[in-house]
Amino acid sequence: MPEHEGERETHRREDAAFEHLCAVLTEHERRPVTVVSHPDRGGVAGGCDAILQRGSLRVAAEHTCIHSIGERPRFPLIWKQIAPTLTERIRSTFPNDWIRLWIPVRQLPRSRRWPEMIDTVAAAVVASVPTMPLDSELKVDVPALGVQVLVGRLKPHGRGVCSMSWLVPGQTEDYAIEDMRRAIREKRKTMLAYRREVDQTLLLLDSEECGWPVQFMEAFLEAARAETPDAFDDIYLACTMSTPIILFPFKWGEVLMPTPEERKSFHEAESRVNSPHFEEERRFNEEYARELRALMEERRKAGQGYVENEED
Repeated sequence: MPEHEGERETHRREDAAFEHLCAVLTEHERRPVTVVSHPDRGGVAGGCDAILQRGSLRVAAEHTCIHSIGERPRFPLIWKQIAPTLTERIRSTFPNDWIRLWIPVRQLPRSRRWPEMIDTVAAAVVASVPTMPLDSELKVDVPALGVQVLVGRLKPHGRGVCSMSWLVPGQTEDYAIEDMRRAIREKRKTMLAYRREVDQTLLLLDSEECGWPVQFMEAFLEAARAETPDAFDDIYLACTMSTPIILFPFKWGEVLMPTPEERKSFHEAESRVNSPHFEEERRFNEEYARELRALMEERRKAGQGYVENEED
């Protein structure tokens, strides 16, 4: 049966997350890890999302998207039309900083004004960040829109990141915990059915809301109190907002939320996997800079240099 557009997007996102996970596990464990089948797409009743071959081990894996806001999927759809452009505008200005934004979703203007809103918010944040000490937050006024946005400037750990979340009524932590419980509960049923058929089970959580997943780390630990994650040998969070994807281990065997030191070699392996992307980005930036210099030189030779306030 042909896939409809929603299924295609779901499978595209799922495939991208699993592809990245397999590449990182292959590099980290020094053994091949690949997706060998998709039972659910093959019409298998109760089939899991993917079967992985992890060296000599057969792994049943499930993938699910998680959120920290209510009224899904409307807010994530709005987020996709605002966050990528806004965060890239800020990240490109502060390429070595880790910045988080919280935008009041209930106070957004009409959609036709979103491009103007992006420009206005970006300008306000860019003007405010240099005044902020590391590991601080600041409420930034955006008078043109009559709103405040919350900006956090974190101590950087590697390449710069800018992420955006919604400010919503109530506590986003509560939304995140509720959805994390749902993910564990729903996917646990499938994994329990596979226990006798495979060597390991794995859950891949996926969020487009975060570049740095502290909120989801805390939500997972809280959700695990009510919904046991014992049905999964490994659990990972894929931060698919970033390009390339960034992974965080949430469970390795009996260990919940490995420490930064415990997951250090994993992140180093992921950095090696992602290095071609960063090299390609570097080459693009260098090429763009060369083209810009060449254009300016051509204009200079043609007598079209940039002169301000030139009057007779």
